[in-house]
Amino acid sequence: KKLNEQLQRQASSGLSRGLSGALKGPKRIARFSPLHANPAKSEVSILSWNILSDSLATPKRLPWVSPAHLPWRARGPALREELLAAAADIVCLQEVDVKRWEEVSGWLPEYSCLLQSTKRSGGGTASDKGCCMLLALMWSPRVRLVWEEHRSRAMLAELELVGGDTDAE
Repeated sequence: KKLNEQLQRQASSGLSRGLSGALKGPKRIARFSPLHANPAKSEVSILSWNILSDSLATPKRLPWVSPAHLPWRARGPALREELLAAAADIVCLQEVDVKRWEEVSGWLPEYSCLLQSTKRSGGGTASDKGCCMLLALMWSPRVRLVWEEHRSRAMLAELELVGGDTDAE
């Protein structure tokens, strides 16, 4: 029920307007409220976000984005603010630059994490091309890792709630 209410709020606020809406010009979107103020033992919140690698944040690749918003000095603080506001139990990040990882992981110091290096098309690792991107899976102390497996550019993991009610309604 809470998820449906959140999705309805997002739809009415324009958060799910799609790419065609994004191309019409800048629009203010509503900020996420924390995903859970007082989570039930059996509830878990998940946030997945492509934070855009510095190497891909160029006006040539993203001509519809103001060049002032592409540098990390503009994006980093905004990303941090949104991650902290979401207060998700599980955070999945894509396109994390290796050189930014220490900063990004410092935003959620109490979280555990797994990292997976990604390969670029054309063979070789991203570091062979002068940059390296990571997939990052981070989880709060409410969650524990059961198992993990890494395959090429994919990371598989099973997480479970610590002391959570397994007979959720």
